[in-house]
Amino acid sequence: MRRLTSYIAATLDRYLAGPGGPHAVVPVEGEQAVAIVADFPGTTSTPARGPLGVADRPATRFDTPITGRGTYEPGFEQALTRPYTHLR
Repeated sequence: MRRLTSYIAATLDRYLAGPGGPHAVVPVEGEQAVAIVADFPGTTSTPARGPLGVADRPATRFDTPITGRGTYEPGFEQALTRPYTHLR
């Protein structure tokens, strides 16, 4: 049986989306961004992996993403139908 590990992002009001759109409320920058990229490189989308310098790092903690519609749809509208090609 596989081990299940979940990594969930949410704001204090339990949502990621805000009035300006799905990614308008959760800024990831500074020390927080450095820690996420260092410890969880698999959680970054495939297009972001190159600019963040983790394109060659394997995803060791996660292999399957589950995203909500509000997170998936903006990429889908830009023809990004599989934002995590480095995962299963």
